[in-house]
Amino acid sequence: MKKNNSMGCLGYIWALVIVLGVGGGLAYGVIHISNQRHFDILGEMSKWGATIWNNTDKTGLDSFQVGDPNEKVNQAKDKVSSAIDKGKNTLQDKTKEKPSSTTSSKNAENINYGKTTDLEPTESLAHSVLSEDVLKQLGKVLNYNGHGSYTVNNNHSTLTPPKGSAWLQSGVLNAKGQLSESSGILSHAMYGKRVNTKTEWQPAGYHQLKINAPEYGNYLWNKGHSIGAAMTSAWSGKNVTFTMPIKATHKGEWNASEYYAENITTQTSWANQAIDGQYGTKGYGQNYYEELVRKEQRMHKKSLIAYSVKPIYSGDNLVPSGNQIQALSSDGDLELNVFIPNVQMGIRIDYQTGESYALN
Repeated sequence: MKKNNSMGCLGYIWALVIVLGVGGGLAYGVIHISNQRHFDILGEMSKWGATIWNNTDKTGLDSFQVGDPNEKVNQAKDKVSSAIDKGKNTLQDKTKEKPSSTTSSKNAENINYGKTTDLEPTESLAHSVLSEDVLKQLGKVLNYNGHGSYTVNNNHSTLTPPKGSAWLQSGVLNAKGQLSESSGILSHAMYGKRVNTKTEWQPAGYHQLKINAPEYGNYLWNKGHSIGAAMTSAWSGKNVTFTMPIKATHKGEWNASEYYAENITTQTSWANQAIDGQYGTKGYGQNYYEELVRKEQRMHKKSLIAYSVKPIYSGDNLVPSGNQIQALSSDGDLELNVFIPNVQMGIRIDYQTGESYALN
């Protein structure tokens, strides 16, 4: 029985071998003949197989596809590169949004306003008024002097050396109330004791604010003279017009009072009064530089002083960003070219309108 089974299995095996041999021979013959006749039977069979595969419903087979083993690696690399590029772009966007150092100092959030009881402004507060428009008007290199104000053009004046006779020329008001440069040649004979005046008249942008600043009178705004009252009081006349620009060439033709609009701007109490150490004030405000000029007037009787004060406005603002003061004496003892920022410690000012408020 076992022998018969063994013979049967051998018979099946030989039959399979014969079938495979005949099939292989036929296949070889067909391929050989087709190649001789330039017919690519294997290529055609590949196309038939692809056509059948493409027209077959393959739902459920996606998860079993093997594909190119490098494809997923390449896809992962692409995702990583995309993430890196995205991160770089985000960083670049944030960098673009960050203000420059100049801009930052002008941003309210980056200005150290100090307190109203401080005696002089911080450098960032002084710097805050230096808009592109203001810098364009000043036109020269500015250097912070460490006392709240700036030297312009290395403190070298652009005025013509004074000669001849003394004279004074007031500024001119435009339709918005902005005042132009006031200038003249000062002399010893012009100097006199200042006469204080009080008036309800107000220059452009004058909106008074009471503040906690005892050394500066506890008020934000002063009616600041362009050409200081004491410098010209001896030339001031009682009946001089209050409404027109003045060109004075003789005693009695000038008006040194606060009533005279063509010589007055809205000025902070620090910018107007500070005289560094005197009267409890600190820093180099307009009064500090005026005292240098007054000293030249008092001490040098024969000296003439070319002098100008130019309020610097940014655009159409009603309140000046500060005053540029220049002086040049005939004896060579005095030369000035400075800019006094119109700022006040602890106070945020809207220069366009003159409105303001205390920050502490």
